[in-house]
Amino acid sequence: MIPFSPSMPDITKSDPIRVFRLGDHLALLLEKPKPIAGGAAAGMIDFVYALVVMTTTKQPDLVCIVTSEKSGKELRKMAKETTGFDQSLHPFLCIFDQTGGHHNLGDSPDWENQDKFTTRALEIARERLGIQALPVEMEVIEGKNSSSYFRADMNKPTTQDRLRSLLIFSIAATVAAMMFFPPYIGYDRFGRVWKVGYAFIFELPGNVSVNVTQLIVQWIGVLIIGGILSLLLKRE
Repeated sequence: MIPFSPSMPDITKSDPIRVFRLGDHLALLLEKPKPIAGGAAAGMIDFVYALVVMTTTKQPDLVCIVTSEKSGKELRKMAKETTGFDQSLHPFLCIFDQTGGHHNLGDSPDWENQDKFTTRALEIARERLGIQALPVEMEVIEGKNSSSYFRADMNKPTTQDRLRSLLIFSIAATVAAMMFFPPYIGYDRFGRVWKVGYAFIFELPGNVSVNVTQLIVQWIGVLIIGGILSLLLKRE
């Protein structure tokens, strides 16, 4: 959970303009949110955008906020009087994190562009939180502000989720089919293989037995292939 700071954007009074599923997290893009301090911060910080990242547990935790913020008139005036230099009019890219820090990553006109800011902010969130999954944009629910998004809205199954469920079902079905239609092997009285094939477990030909070694190898092969496909799905 991010420690409280009066300079943070007030996410409770802002409606998200874009929503992303980010692995096991939810990312909400806010436009021009006000600082929590309200009037006390007037003229100090003007937020252009804020990307708010939270967990999707029953009690969501706020874990990261990436902002595009400009120095307000009062702050620029104070900086001019103190240093003799004018502050940049371009927005700064900043991060509020779980350490309580408010980190400045530099200014650029790019951070006034919604797409450029959003792309970079999502990259920063993934890097900071160790999220490998690519962001998936979701439909914004009208009338719901950042604080009122609930878990049912966050966890609508994505195409990746459906493919993963289908993969798990296919692996289980294949393993079961191999068990009910196993390979068999038969030996003559001299120990030589005289008959091999596949048959329903309850209708095996006479004088043969299930080829357990081959069956296990088949199962291992299916699980290896399934594991590789699962890893590929996570990278999508």
